[in-house]
Amino acid sequence: MTTGARPRAVAHRLLGSHAEADEALREAERGAGPGAPAPAALVRVCLARLRAREAARSGPPPGALGSGPGEEAVLDALAPAERVAYVLHDDFGMPFDTIAEALELTPAAARQLAARARRRLAETDQMPEPDRPDPARRVPARP
Repeated sequence: MTTGARPRAVAHRLLGSHAEADEALREAERGAGPGAPAPAALVRVCLARLRAREAARSGPPPGALGSGPGEEAVLDALAPAERVAYVLHDDFGMPFDTIAEALELTPAAARQLAARARRRLAETDQMPEPDRPDPARRVPARP
């Protein structure tokens, strides 16, 4: 998985930038020993980068994915393992067995992470956008 367009697409979707995805691919290729499967190595590198980003975060992250307005900020609101499980399964159709191996979890735990991410994303989608007034909270005009 660490050569070709699909691994790069996975890394880009997880990390949000082409440059960081390319770095992660190179790091995964160097770090994947003879017994380590390439997909798991790439996911572990991306997960480590997401965790480091989360630890260093000191404000709202800028949007970078370009898949939709504010989507990067929404994905950044997820815990790193939730983001990995959600993106790999829902965006790339990877089976939970593969995701679980990469995250060093059970398939049930990987499935739970993706479900939690979906719930959090659904909650975010139902929130009114900050620059638009919520019609339910609109004060009626005085006669």
